[in-house]
Amino acid sequence: MLGQQIKQARKEEGLTQEELAKKVSTTKSVISEIERGKRNIGFDTLSKIAEALKRTIAEPLLLKKDNSSQ
Repeated sequence: MLGQQIKQARKEEGLTQEELAKKVSTTKSVISEIERGKRNIGFDTLSKIAEALKRTIAEPLLLKKDNSSQ
């Protein structure tokens, strides 16, 4: 489920897996594995992905940040 949320958020931001991977300092294959649920993801990596996708880590995960308070 988390992988699907990451994939949806990535597409909403108009990023390819490769572009997201560069922002997170990883590889396209790692992003692909995360999105398909084939790789466990640590908090640090999740935080980097959330930041790159302009999201916060919350329940439910990867909510769009509310920029009106910034």
